[in-house]
Amino acid sequence: MTVFEHLEELRKRVGYALLYWVLCSCVAGFHAEGLMGVLLRPFMEALEASGQPAVMVYLGPTASFAVIFKIILIAGAFLAAPFVFWELWGFVAAGLYGREKRLVLLAAPLSYLLFAGGAIFFYAFVLPAALDFLIGYGLDFFPERPDWKVQQTPNVPEVVSFFLWMSLSIRLVFQLPLVMVFLHRIGMVSAGAFFRFQRHFILGATVGAAIMTPTGDAVTLVLFMVPILALYYIGLLAVWIRERGSAGSAPGEKR
Repeated sequence: MTVFEHLEELRKRVGYALLYWVLCSCVAGFHAEGLMGVLLRPFMEALEASGQPAVMVYLGPTASFAVIFKIILIAGAFLAAPFVFWELWGFVAAGLYGREKRLVLLAAPLSYLLFAGGAIFFYAFVLPAALDFLIGYGLDFFPERPDWKVQQTPNVPEVVSFFLWMSLSIRLVFQLPLVMVFLHRIGMVSAGAFFRFQRHFILGATVGAAIMTPTGDAVTLVLFMVPILALYYIGLLAVWIRERGSAGSAPGEKR
């Protein structure tokens, strides 16, 4: 194929990918209120559990439309991801060798499943525990005056941004075992290297978790740290098993 034929093929693939995104966003649009309800429910439950009114606000006339439209586009992108990958695969597959094709076809579904698994873990475990601490923190400044009350009234766009940022962070973290296996597969890092530098990783994971948690509280930091370390050791185990099966080496051996 000539350069212009490649560009034309790329244009068609990108066009189809955008079409899939639009169609999936339309599907998500029919369920926009339900999606918003699922997203905001943990925050409402945390407000109620802390004894505060389960009330949220919009601070502008266009805020409700903007935040719902954002959720529709993000949900559409998630739904369209397998179809977009298929178009991308159709464009790049011709230039890959058989081994590279097998690697991509194995890694892409695993990456998507890990991404979805990270979202479920965040929503089911990290978010409720973080909100139980955050929503009820910093309210009792006047114990001698029970009639003086300080309460949280969250702004919906800020709540959605908080949710999306933390959710994306934890979902990216869930890609760690796959990244470790990939680096080992291409020969950049051995199982022994992962094993020897685990203390450095723990320090880096602590710093990374602190950056990914904009709240700055220790509870949320720990909630991020636990899965990061667990995923690292899962990746280390996977790399070690693969290396042991192919070369018979142990994780503590030097290469």
